[in-house]
Amino acid sequence: MTLLNQLMNHSKQVLNSVFLLAGLLFLANEAQAQLSWVPYNGSIPATAVAGGSENGQTLYVGRAKHTDGTVHPGKVFSSDNNYICNYGYGGQEIV
Repeated sequence: MTLLNQLMNHSKQVLNSVFLLAGLLFLANEAQAQLSWVPYNGSIPATAVAGGSENGQTLYVGRAKHTDGTVHPGKVFSSDNNYICNYGYGGQEIV
């Protein structure tokens, strides 16, 4: 991959992140938006917030507790008939 292609791909990823963040901030500021965290019970709730897609699969907004007790936003997706929440910590994606 050429340097130009790498820069273009990185720019697209940054732009997608900015749009997602802007969308989440918009939702947070809407007076009628009534969002709350619900516990995972084995399936994605009907009211889950879709946060994008990856490899043709819908990603939902979730959160997970790291081993140090801190809570981090993450992406929830299906893998082998289970739902997984990956999140960022220390500059890496935690599985």
